[in-house]
Order: sequence, then structure tokens, then C-alpha cells
Amino acid sequence: MGPKKTPHRNLATALGYSGMAAAFLLHHEAAAQVTYTDLDPDVVLHNETLDIDLDGDGTTDVSIAEASYSSSFSAEVRLPAGNSVRVLATFSGFLSPKVLDAGEAIGPFNADFQADDGNGLILAQHFSTNIGNWLGNEGYLGCRFMAGDGLAHYGWVELAVSSDADSIWVKSYGYEQIPGTEILAGEGSPAGIHELSPVGSLELSPNPAQNEITFELPRTGNEPVRVTLLDPLGQVVRSVFPLPGERVRIDLGALPAGVYFVRAVSDKRTYFGKLTKQ
Repeated sequence: MGPKKTPHRNLATALGYSGMAAAFLLHHEAAAQVTYTDLDPDVVLHNETLDIDLDGDGTTDVSIAEASYSSSFSAEVRLPAGNSVRVLATFSGFLSPKVLDAGEAIGPFNADFQADDGNGLILAQHFSTNIGNWLGNEGYLGCRFMAGDGLAHYGWVELAVSSDADSIWVKSYGYEQIPGTEILAGEGSPAGIHELSPVGSLELSPNPAQNEITFELPRTGNEPVRVTLLDPLGQVVRSVFPLPGERVRIDLGALPAGVYFVRAVSDKRTYFGKLTKQ
């Protein structure tokens, strides 16, 4: 991998794309409710900033920046208000985002998310003293962000930082579509770190609904299927285990009005639906 030597600027803006580096997108795929974007080739940053729109709603969720000043270099992550990343204190009074390994949890049970105070969070810095967890390292940056639905979602960005922090390679990113739901670092990535079932859609009726919804699952043979109803925070509020071929019914009567998600999981496939409870 070699650095791309260009003047300091916002790379996405310079290329004429709003909120994301669309010129580098290879494809989008969905695995279960995890959506990933593979950057091919890797985006190489040297004295540049890359804005990343994790959920494709046209709003920047996280910015990765490399700033060069003569013989000093700084790799940083910058966050809009309301967004945060998992961090680890490298020494007293200094926070640097964690380098997560593939499969590490990113979700509501993590207590170590940190927001940007307006100055950015240091991934790595090379100066008189070298600091930061990402110096000469590669892995996953764990993110919590406000998505286009106005709710908190979790995601990851795959990065590598050079040993002197003068270059950053941004490789891919992904996020969990269901709000408040844990994601694993690298989950859904094209590298196949976690092989997840293909996703299918559910036809929920009626939708919107008041008291009950019903739907049929596509043919799954004799595979056991677990159906769960999740609230907007991704918490399970109903679970049913229908028999093969049985029409699924879920009682909504005691639940407050709002948006809910239905997930049906078999050994070979995952199905997903969204409904409004009136």
C-alpha cells in the first residue's frame, strides 16, 4: 500500500460527492440486518479527510482525517454531535479510540463510547512523543451514530494507520440496520469474517396495525424458526416459535404506538419486516 500525495482537503467534497466517497464504492450488500460497504481500492489518506455516511442517508456519521505538519503527523476521527466511538485511555488524561479485533462487540452494553469535544479524537500521532492506539496498527473502529431514522445505531469502520501516522487506509465499513442492536466488528464484511444468512422480506398485515399482525413465512421445510418482535431500541418484546407452514400471529394490543421490527430466523435464512403500531 502506498500513500496518495495530495493537498489537504476534504476528499469527498473535492470529488464532488456529498457525505460519502461514492467514487470508491464497490457495492452494497446486506447480510441479515448488517449492511456493509467495501472501498475498492482502499481509500488512502495523506493530509486529507474522508467523510463516511454509514447508513446512506446523506449525512456524515464519522470523518477520518490525516493531518501533516512538517515532520509531525496526526491521524484523527471527527464526529458530528450525538455520535461517538469506543475509546481506551492510553495514559492519564488522554483518550484514543480502541483498535477492535474482528468479532468484538459494539453495542448498548459497551460503556466506553466517547463523543468528539470539537477537536477530534486522536487515532495516532507522531511527534516528539508517539501516542495513540492506532499507531502502526489496523483493525476496526466501533461507532455509535444517529441514523436517518433519528435513532441510535451501531457500526464499524475498517482502518489501518502507518507506523508514523502519515497515512491512513480506509478499507470498508458496516452498520446494523435495527436501532439499538449490537453489531460485531467486521460483521457482514466482504472478507467473510462472519458468514450470515441471506436476508428476505416479510409481508406484514395489516400495516399499520392496532391489535395484531399476521404473516406467512416463505417455505423453510422442517427447519425451526424463531420470530421476534423488536422495539425501536432493538429490545425483544415478543417471541413466537411457529410450526412449519403455520401463519404467524403477533399480539400488539398492550404495546405503545410506534415503529417495530419483526425478525424471523431459521438455520439457513433470516427474514425481516418493519411495521407501525397505531
